[in-house]
Amino acid sequence: MVTKDSPVSDEKVLPYAAEAEVPITMEQLNVLRKTFEAELPSPTEQATFDYAWGLVRSPRKDDIVTGVKMLQALQTRSSGAFLREILYYLAIAHVRLSQYTQAKGYVTQLLRVEPNNMQAKSLDRWIDQKVEQEGLVGMAIVGGIAAAGALVVGGIVRKLLR
Repeated sequence: MVTKDSPVSDEKVLPYAAEAEVPITMEQLNVLRKTFEAELPSPTEQATFDYAWGLVRSPRKDDIVTGVKMLQALQTRSSGAFLREILYYLAIAHVRLSQYTQAKGYVTQLLRVEPNNMQAKSLDRWIDQKVEQEGLVGMAIVGGIAAAGALVVGGIVRKLLR
């Protein structure tokens, strides 16, 4: 759980989904990594979560994947508010990896436990927006390919008719 005393946050409240798109700086991530590594071989859940949280917010895909693995390991032995934060950041991580089905699964779990959780509702809407945006981009790409194909076929047909 990222708290007031955490090296990367002044807030006790988790950010809403849109803020999760702002990547963590490498300097901030290094602070979390050093704290985590200093506690090896048995880091606390807090140090593990903080480092995983940072990895999920990293601009690097491999960091996000590592953060997911760490959060999933924590998920199996956590409950209550801590579990809520884990589910929230697992959903964010999967959105950042464009794995929307998995993201929806985690946000659904979170909303089952806390149906009035505004952060989870915001995250759910954010996932829907991402799916819609990527769907429109995909449709535009397919449409562009189809149009190019039609032009090529049209050119061939014209040459054959001459």
